[in-house]
Amino acid sequence: MRTIASALLAAALTLGSLCGVATAEPDQEPPDFALVSLTTIPSGWTARTDLRPLLEVDADGTALHRPDILSPDRAADTAPREVEGKVSTDDLEKALERIRELRETDFGVPAVTGQGIQIIDLMPENPSDDVHLVLYAPDATDGLSDEQRDAREKFAEVFDDLIDAFEENE
Repeated sequence: MRTIASALLAAALTLGSLCGVATAEPDQEPPDFALVSLTTIPSGWTARTDLRPLLEVDADGTALHRPDILSPDRAADTAPREVEGKVSTDDLEKALERIRELRETDFGVPAVTGQGIQIIDLMPENPSDDVHLVLYAPDATDGLSDEQRDAREKFAEVFDDLIDAFEENE
């Protein structure tokens, strides 16, 4: 099952990066892409192909939130609702710092499988500065060390704080 989850993650990351690929004329600005994206793949959703980030935040703080992306009532062939808004500069800078601090963190892999995945992707202009944090089975802690449990709490705080920092445009 872990192999399937890993393959799904790789496919999701590949599809996400391919969606941002575009060609531009030499004198045009490069295409815009999200600086930070938060994605959740719930337990049992590995077969769905319509998964998108829950929240995407650009470098200027503009953001796109998909509040019903995880709703079991949303059919796979129905696009999620998209809400445009922003994340304040202070909240974004704090999140970026915390994400970078977690770059080399061991979140552990619980003994259970098929319990969902949460992903925080930081993708600045320089690809060598990318940070991809993956939390397998976010709600499981069996078999994890105290350090891994603490790391998971920090991951959850960053994830939740960014969602909470989102402000819908008026």
